[in-house]
Amino acid sequence: YEKKFEKIIQEINEGQRKEALKNVVQIFGLLSKNYKYKAGLPDVFNVENWVGITIDLMTPLAREIGKKEGEIAAAGVGKQGINILESENYANALDKSIELLSKTYNETTLSQLKDKLNEAITSGEGLQYATDLVNGIYDFADISRAQSVATTETFRIGNDALKEGLKQTGLVDTIVWHAFDDDATCQFCQAM
Repeated sequence: YEKKFEKIIQEINEGQRKEALKNVVQIFGLLSKNYKYKAGLPDVFNVENWVGITIDLMTPLAREIGKKEGEIAAAGVGKQGINILESENYANALDKSIELLSKTYNETTLSQLKDKLNEAITSGEGLQYATDLVNGIYDFADISRAQSVATTETFRIGNDALKEGLKQTGLVDTIVWHAFDDDATCQFCQAM
């Protein structure tokens, strides 16, 4: 699932990169004609549009992970046929989490782009420098951010689904995590 999530994020990045680069060319074209942006630089991609695209692409995989992990958890305590997505509360919470992730991911990217483009303009650098900065942001996003988000979201959705699957069996009221305090315990866990 992680690799599927990562691939989706990279597809989002690629489409968004194309839009951003096209708009950077337009922005620098106007700047070369001494055009002044009175209200600051325009967005280099339509954030609302990309939030919607991100939600549309991520939601089916998130639901697949949730459904499968919930089934596995319930089966682990002898209950078959549990579909946690039938719980309106769980399904709504999952959808809301994907919406929040989509908004945060795209707004972070847009903020990074604006910072770098302002840096390019302020330093007097031209279009090629700005294009290189944009490509650098997306190259980093494809390698580091995509992997980080994919790992975090896959585990978050899986853990939430596990808890929900066990809850829906009616057999489990409370989940208690046990950890050992030994040589392998990190300093942060030892402090707890």
